[in-house]
Amino acid sequence: MKLERYIQKAGITSRRKAPKLIESGRVKVNSKIAKDFFLEVDEEKDIIEVDGKPIELENKQYYLFNKPAGYITALKDPFKTPTINDFLKKHYNITVRVHPVGRLDKDTEGLLILTNDGDLTYKVLHPKMKVEKEYLAKVYGTPNKEDVKRFEKGMKLKQFTTSPARLQIKESEGNFSWITIVIREGKKRQVKRMCSHIGHKVVYLKRIRVGTFTLFGIEKPGDLKEIGKDEIEKFMIENQIV
Repeated sequence: MKLERYIQKAGITSRRKAPKLIESGRVKVNSKIAKDFFLEVDEEKDIIEVDGKPIELENKQYYLFNKPAGYITALKDPFKTPTINDFLKKHYNITVRVHPVGRLDKDTEGLLILTNDGDLTYKVLHPKMKVEKEYLAKVYGTPNKEDVKRFEKGMKLKQFTTSPARLQIKESEGNFSWITIVIREGKKRQVKRMCSHIGHKVVYLKRIRVGTFTLFGIEKPGDLKEIGKDEIEKFMIENQIV
């Protein structure tokens, strides 16, 4: 197994960030600093360390979490902003280090997959998999048919052009409307930016679905439930994640 793959599978960091971790000199194999992320390691014989601490391949664990507003999805924050890690330590006894699959803004609620399975994280987030993420949003005003078409065609924002998305109006409430939005990518603040682009600023946002996973059984913000490997395998099949 290649060293970068080992680090990812151990849940230390993502596949994308593993090479940088190795190149920084923070990883040792059998007490020697390793800079080659393609180095072949034997998971049964070699001793791999990160920042001086031995790491091992962990039993994979999976959770669905209804993130409450007021927390960021980073595991640490130098500015002392409350993180989901802080919330989990306070309310739940999770014995392994898990990370969120994707991110949600501080003021956004809703569904997060938490796991120490770096391979699952990589596959779910990879653009070619096109895993759907559905959001419930409260916005100023009411989008019209032209706005719906702009979502369906994809729209050009400052940094990127979005892939085709879906917008559905659920109900109007005075000067506001409740809508659902389905996207197949996950750019930073994408839903809010798309809504602002059509002139309907988001005042409340909650992710209600990732692929075929929903908030069923974790309806209240802060709720958490563990799911088994069989449910993950079913999720992968249903969402054609290979």
